Amino acid sequence: MGQQWFAIRTNIKCEAKAERSLENAGYEVYLPRKRIERQHHRTKAWLLWEFPLFMRYLFVSLPDIEADFYTLRRCDGVESVLGIPEVVPASVSENRVVMRPVPIPAKDIEALRLLQNDLAFDETRAAQIHRKEIGRTKKETTKMRFPKGTRFRTEVGGIPFVATVTNVNAKGAVEAMVSLFGRLSAMEVQASEVGKLEIVEEEAAA
Repeated sequence: MGQQWFAIRTNIKCEAKAERSLENAGYEVYLPRKRIERQHHRTKAWLLWEFPLFMRYLFVSLPDIEADFYTLRRCDGVESVLGIPEVVPASVSENRVVMRPVPIPAKDIEALRLLQNDLAFDETRAAQIHRKEIGRTKKETTKMRFPKGTRFRTEVGGIPFVATVTNVNAKGAVEAMVSLFGRLSAMEVQASEVGKLEIVEEEAAA
């Protein structure tokens, strides 16, 4: 006997409660989560929070045959099972509309799990390093943002010039060469300043 996944809508701020209640009732439950990391503006300490990825929604696996939706709906924190309206004859004179639960392909749930395991939803330093958005050090991050050969516009004495990155030093500052009046001169710029300048795109090859 196979299994099918269904989306469950929870009561407000009851995702974790519904997850615990459903698991205690014997259901296989998947509540996608994301983590957010922020630095306290005063203490500079890093604070970590975890939230449901989809507010008020989680997923439950049920057997293909004889799925027990009755017990599921009675679990704490559960509001309803997502589905589509279906007209069911109630008597000769009238019909009634019920919600027919719609299964979610298992491959979609597995894809969501893989993304979560790969830190795709997290906004943390660890996730950014894993996704290669930043480096483990200031120098490494700067090298990733401004690799050797990157060109950027800057000003020297109020005159605009184009500089070319030659290195990122131990302090994490960008070292570059700029042509001043026909001579190449070295300059050092903080990475935060380079980011504020206009990066020059490489010209397309003819």
